[in-house]
Amino acid sequence: MNTHTDNKTLIRAFELMYTSRSLDEKMMILIKQGKAYFHMSAAGHEAVQAAAALSLNKGKDWVYPYYRDQVLCLGMGMSIQDMMLGFLAKKDDPSSGGRQLPHHYGHKDFNIVSSSSSVGTQFLQAVGTSLANKELSNRENGRPDVTLVCGGEGSTSQGEFYEAINWASIDKLPIIFLIQNNDYAISVKSNIQKPEGDISVFGKLYDNLLSYKINGCNFIESFKFFNVAHKYAQHNGPVVIDANVVRLMPHSSSDDQKQYRSYNELGNITTNDPLSNLEDTIVTNNILTISEVNNIKDRINEDIEYNIDKAMQAEDPLSSSAVDHVYSDGASEKNDSLQSLNLDETESFVFIDAINKALEEKMTSNENIYVFGEDVAGNKGGVFKATRNLTQMFGIRRCFNTQLAEASIVGVAIGMAVRGLKPVIEIQFGDYIWPAMMQIKNELSTFRYRSNGNFCCPLVIRIPVGGYIHGGLCHSQNVEALFAHIPGLRIVEPSNALDAYGLLKHAIDSQDPVLFLEHKFLYRQKIASSFLPKGDWSLAFDKAQIKKTGTNLTIISYGYMIYKILNAVTNIENKYNISVEVIDLVSLKPIDWVTLFTSIKKTNRCLIIHEANEFMGLGAEISAEIASQCFDYLDAPIKRHAGLETHIPFNSALEEEVLPQVSSIEKAIEEILSY
Repeated sequence: MNTHTDNKTLIRAFELMYTSRSLDEKMMILIKQGKAYFHMSAAGHEAVQAAAALSLNKGKDWVYPYYRDQVLCLGMGMSIQDMMLGFLAKKDDPSSGGRQLPHHYGHKDFNIVSSSSSVGTQFLQAVGTSLANKELSNRENGRPDVTLVCGGEGSTSQGEFYEAINWASIDKLPIIFLIQNNDYAISVKSNIQKPEGDISVFGKLYDNLLSYKINGCNFIESFKFFNVAHKYAQHNGPVVIDANVVRLMPHSSSDDQKQYRSYNELGNITTNDPLSNLEDTIVTNNILTISEVNNIKDRINEDIEYNIDKAMQAEDPLSSSAVDHVYSDGASEKNDSLQSLNLDETESFVFIDAINKALEEKMTSNENIYVFGEDVAGNKGGVFKATRNLTQMFGIRRCFNTQLAEASIVGVAIGMAVRGLKPVIEIQFGDYIWPAMMQIKNELSTFRYRSNGNFCCPLVIRIPVGGYIHGGLCHSQNVEALFAHIPGLRIVEPSNALDAYGLLKHAIDSQDPVLFLEHKFLYRQKIASSFLPKGDWSLAFDKAQIKKTGTNLTIISYGYMIYKILNAVTNIENKYNISVEVIDLVSLKPIDWVTLFTSIKKTNRCLIIHEANEFMGLGAEISAEIASQCFDYLDAPIKRHAGLETHIPFNSALEEEVLPQVSSIEKAIEEILSY
């Protein structure tokens, strides 16, 4: 502790810790004055965060912070002004531009990845970034950058923490899990989270997982262990650090910890104050005098006061910017169409083979594309064979199997995409995507928006969907309506091999996350087969296709339903001497409203058909929009025909009763034509 370098480190740690503590105190004053609205303190967590920041390689290593990581983010490069702009939700807040609560840190320049409010979701994303770091370093035959991910002890009760530890240990990833254990998840004690509140027990689960239990209130001890952890992570694999810290302030400015912590406990925790302890160490060891320490404090406080005044005067976000950064601007994406296609008519491809061909072509041209999911690798090539031969062609690192854990698949893909790779992942059945719902809804779809456009995670999720395959309740679901409600996602469902081929290539090139729905019944059906184009071609999302022109009725649908509709229309037209227009949406989000409105203004009647149950289905939104924009052109009420309000049964007769059939579609057409 007597070398110049060590003294500099101690002084820098003290500066970071005191800056954060003073910020906490002044932020709380602003809240009491009614000048701010919400605060979450780092007080008591400062030492281990300073140790983490001072052991990482700034500008190279990556950080997934959580809401108490004020010292860590200051140490990685964020400024006092950055903190105040975020606290006051100002336009130039580098974390989110005022979109998120205070203390939801993120900064592109310092590899501090945008954090959200969801507890524990960051662990899997950090694993993805760590996996990407390892892949990128392998290309250069170098040592990987390390990823640090932080959370409180309460977050370790989330299943995704276990999944993250599992994946990181299997792949021996360069990642450090820092658990800041202050004994309270708001008011819930740590012994309710883990046996005896001990997070370090995870080190006993895997041979290559290094685990430490440290005094996180002691900077010197924390810094020592972090340097060891960083070296181990870079050379050997994952590390878990269970750092005992204290929470000196309530959970947040909305909390009153006196309701669940005794007077004696609140008095005693101050004896473990990491800031006071470090100050005592610096003075006792004659590193600085009391006067020099006070000078540092005065300088920092003066700097904070200046930055508070500056931040208070900073501009608020423009109200018109509230809808910015939900999606990319799409400027870099190709915009090919079905016009003037040069088809190779030597071979016709069924739907599933067109998917495989698109993946092969994109993986050949872009080394950053990684395909993974359950059973997708090797000779299996997916349960539907969509990924066959890809492992043989591109290696096990670019087409690989994952654990049976959908949240892991999506969460890791998010982290890889944030790092600049392009994951194309497979969820084996749409019916089993629900464990990943938190990662999709609160993470994937929000990344660009919540970071004010500074971070994005463009990736593709391939999802087999649909019934008519005798799949029963959990192999027949249609999921489009639930996901269509989520801003930030693109959703497509092609009805034939040509569209599937072109749309998948466009989805991979897209700068937005895309849910790519594939109806299982169409995978090997001749009716959905196509010749494919020569050369590099893709199909843009935003154009519906008129499958058949007509003048008496417009039918709108997508996916496998298109074929049942065309059969029904043939029967109806022969019977009644009329003509029906059939539109395939192709893209479910965005929807090509222009094509729909133009058709309805011509035919004056509209029938919307989909396989999923009718209530709150996609047809409801389409119906509402048509009613709003085309009401004066309608000669009959808009009609919907869809699956019944039930689950999909296994028995053939029961399934046929539940899902739309040619005969039921004919009846629906007759009803609207007779109005």
